[in-house]
Amino acid sequence: MPLSPLLEPLVRYSKAAEALAEGPKTVRLGRTPKKLVRRDGRTSLYRYGVPARRARGAAPVLLVYALINRPTIMDLLPGRSIVEVLRAAGLDVWLLDWGVPGPEAAGEGLDEHVMGYLHRAVEAVRKGAKAPKASLFGYCMGGTLSVMYAALEPARVARLLAAVAPIRGRQSEGFIHFASDPALFNPGLMTLQGNVAPEALNAGFMMLRPVENMLGKYVRYFEKAGEPGFDELFFAMERWVSEGQPLPGRLYREFVRGVYQEDLLVTTGVPVGARRARAADVRCPVAVVSSAQDHLVPPSSTQALLDLAASREKKRFDFPGGHVGLAISPKALATVWKDAAAWLGGSGKPRSKGLKPKMRRGV
Repeated sequence: MPLSPLLEPLVRYSKAAEALAEGPKTVRLGRTPKKLVRRDGRTSLYRYGVPARRARGAAPVLLVYALINRPTIMDLLPGRSIVEVLRAAGLDVWLLDWGVPGPEAAGEGLDEHVMGYLHRAVEAVRKGAKAPKASLFGYCMGGTLSVMYAALEPARVARLLAAVAPIRGRQSEGFIHFASDPALFNPGLMTLQGNVAPEALNAGFMMLRPVENMLGKYVRYFEKAGEPGFDELFFAMERWVSEGQPLPGRLYREFVRGVYQEDLLVTTGVPVGARRARAADVRCPVAVVSSAQDHLVPPSSTQALLDLAASREKKRFDFPGGHVGLAISPKALATVWKDAAAWLGGSGKPRSKGLKPKMRRGV
């Protein structure tokens, strides 16, 4: 017998709730095949395999994501993958996975990450690809760390792509930039137990958009549950968000103070061991990607790199979306990332129709 019109939505919502409870546990992220090349402490270096048709003359590309979440957002699902776009452009793609920091990592700071893990990964990529230089593609905090490395080791970096990366810290635009003002916030309080717990970081991010993060997305899920492709994407994002990682305490303090509170990346340089990393010392071809609706890293912060870098070749790509949506939006993949992949391959010409890369005037 057919269900009563009154019972039908209840049954549908019940099935959707059951699926929501199990779906994020079983969905597979990061399905593009890759090979483990080396381990370095807690970190791992992967290679996605040499494309059948390589972009002529292009340097190998090392993906550097933030330490706060897993880098699977760069290869979330088939058809929702930046890695797929890069490989389709004929690029030799590598990934630095920071791993999960344990209590022993609490004393590791910028020096250990930039001139330690990242430097050794770059050297392994150069050796494995038999290339004199590697291109860096850094996303969010990984973009900022990549800028520091490119400033300190210019001879090893072919091209630098910084996506939604905080560069200019002292500015009123952007809640995190405002809230991290030294008069309002002491990063040392977050590291009293050693590392910064992922629950503390996620709670802070959720409160930037509390209604959407705690209510709106679930209302939307129950409205659309069962639609083709919707459930898998929703479950994938739920899993990725839930897989937050601890942040080494010293790295957190040095990053917040150096980048956000003292704005050293744009002035005298962020201390990295005995050296200082300045955005002005970046000399390789550089490009930035920013999102107009980014509530974590405002476009003006990322775009500051174009004004500061000493590079002769500069490029800017804009997307009218948010911080995370930039990585998985079909529109972003077909436009921004396709054009950015062409740029990493050595071509400055956009290969897609629709949204066009934009240059800052004067660069």
